[in-house]
Amino acid sequence: MITTLARTKSALDTIVNNINSAGVGSVRLFTGAVPADLATVPAGTLVVNAPLLNSAGAAFGAATSAAPITATGALGGSPSAFAYAASIAATGTVTFWRIYDQAGAAVFQGSVGLSGSGAEMILNTLDLVAGGTFRVNTFTITLSGIY
Repeated sequence: MITTLARTKSALDTIVNNINSAGVGSVRLFTGAVPADLATVPAGTLVVNAPLLNSAGAAFGAATSAAPITATGALGGSPSAFAYAASIAATGTVTFWRIYDQAGAAVFQGSVGLSGSGAEMILNTLDLVAGGTFRVNTFTITLSGIY
């Protein structure tokens, strides 16, 4: 029988493997409606293309061998995992994120919001300005249905 810990680790390993499938990936922030699936091209504006400064394996660190069902701050353990100011390419109000592998394939997506919104990625502001800076306060990936 596979235990909850083993299933959690397996799910986190799958996340890491998807991000690392072609090297170090990136997080992109967009305006507009969240696409229905990863195969759908975002209709909104690409506002941020922030390369991960670590491979996801290094970024997830201990989370890949620990028991939490929710891995908060998993991509780098802190906002320092992202490149900030240089990656803000356009002005816009961001609504969702996507993680891409180095080959440019989208592997995950989710919502962006402010503190208390319930979004996976919490920023200090949703209104980003080209050439400006922003801060990722928290980034949470929750695994559900693991028994």
